[in-house]
Amino acid sequence: MYTCQSYGIPWDGNGSWINDQTPGTEARFYRNNGSLLYTTPAPYSSTPNYSTWTNVHTIRPC
Repeated sequence: MYTCQSYGIPWDGNGSWINDQTPGTEARFYRNNGSLLYTTPAPYSSTPNYSTWTNVHTIRPC
């Protein structure tokens, strides 16, 4: 996910994420209703045990 657009998320349950984008770029995770769920810290950042993929409907990596 490197193009600035929204991506549908097919994942469910627990997992991880890594933000290794251009410095200062934050990814945003959105719920099914379009409301913001989470904003990642700027790069380099990661979470090895992200437990709410079930609630994420789309990601916008920019």
